[in-house]
Amino acid sequence: MPIPATALAFEQPVDPCDVQDYAITLSQGPADAKPPPFLLPGETVASFAMAVGAEAAAAGLQIRSDAGYAPTYVANKITFWPVIAAGQQGSALFDGDGVRLAIELTVVTSNSPARTKQRSIVLRVAHLFATAA
Repeated sequence: MPIPATALAFEQPVDPCDVQDYAITLSQGPADAKPPPFLLPGETVASFAMAVGAEAAAAGLQIRSDAGYAPTYVANKITFWPVIAAGQQGSALFDGDGVRLAIELTVVTSNSPARTKQRSIVLRVAHLFATAA
């Protein structure tokens, strides 16, 4: 499935060997605001799920869910820990500019009735070798 042109893309690339957190802040405001907010005033996230796309899974992308690393939602911010499977971290796929991989975020809001929103999030995974001084 192609990555939508409007997908949220992180500017900072992910090195396949790194273990670090990434966060998405969900905008909140009136429905007629430009651009439209993700959440309406007073609305929160009732539940959310993150899933890697088929191409991302084939490249070894995973969202950590073990103790201390599970995705969280606090104060309109979703924090998650993307990693590349150990056996695929050295893949040539990540050489040069690397590759763009998609994560699907699905959010169910506290609105009554609940609203469901799905967005693609893009990470660029590339080898970021340190240079010798």
